[in-house]
Amino acid sequence: MAVAFVVWILTLGIYIEKFITSFPKSDVLGKARADLVRGNTVVHMSSFLEVSNVQIYGIPFLFVYVTDTPPYQIQLVIDTLPDFVPREIAISQLDVKNENGESTSLLADDKNIEAKLSKRDFGDISTFGANIPIPNALLSRNACTITVVGEIRANETNEAIEFKRSMTLMLERETYVYIGWMRLLYYDQF
Repeated sequence: MAVAFVVWILTLGIYIEKFITSFPKSDVLGKARADLVRGNTVVHMSSFLEVSNVQIYGIPFLFVYVTDTPPYQIQLVIDTLPDFVPREIAISQLDVKNENGESTSLLADDKNIEAKLSKRDFGDISTFGANIPIPNALLSRNACTITVVGEIRANETNEAIEFKRSMTLMLERETYVYIGWMRLLYYDQF
């Protein structure tokens, strides 16, 4: 009993966290952003997954297991060069296709997602872009392909540039194990 108490004082318990993270397949981001800068493409799209549901199991300061649960939110990041002073983006089709080939449309037939574009600086280039949250977009922990169809509308003119972009979002489970003292002393870093 005394040994268990000493171990507990030294550790303040064990914490295990298991979360899903996302990353684009291969070097999609680097190539796509380079294509945007060179003028080979009008629209650059990337996306990442955000965890919004967390389950906590166990007894604090003894043993705690924390994990995420679906559904997950996807954050679309869309950028374009300021060639024709873009003002907004309108997404008319948004599909998620999982590894099994099942495709789900995240927009109703008569609905569009619209977002204002704001100026962003990436080193020596400027773009106009928007981050668009898509809640409850992913219902499982499987990789998926996101397809977005829409248009970017200009400011002064009624000019619009249509686009269609697809990207594969790979998912990976990461596990962190640490002692209670680390959680207590460095909580804001976890």
